[in-house]
Amino acid sequence: MDWTEARDRSLDQWRTILSSIGHLDPNELVVWTHSAYGLCEKAEELARDEGQTTGSVCRLCLAWQRQGGCLEARERLEAALLAGDLEEAREIVRGMIADLEALEVAGVQ
Repeated sequence: MDWTEARDRSLDQWRTILSSIGHLDPNELVVWTHSAYGLCEKAEELARDEGQTTGSVCRLCLAWQRQGGCLEARERLEAALLAGDLEEAREIVRGMIADLEALEVAGVQ
């Protein structure tokens, strides 16, 4: 998988979460927010290629390198979902989608 495919998979996953807010149990959505996404999988692939067996693979993620990653947004999303603030949760996910759409991946190996 290349970075474009990884970004597109992540976009699909976040769009699914966005459309599920208000329709699925918030606890189930929290579990989804902690799942591996296309970008996570690509970073894990790079870690294996480098022989990395411990530590965070986030540093290898293109989104982490260029935009600071997603961990803070995921934490805010989890808090909003568990508080029942579905509009805030939707806004956070919309922001994550916009960030991913803006992520330049062309030509990155």
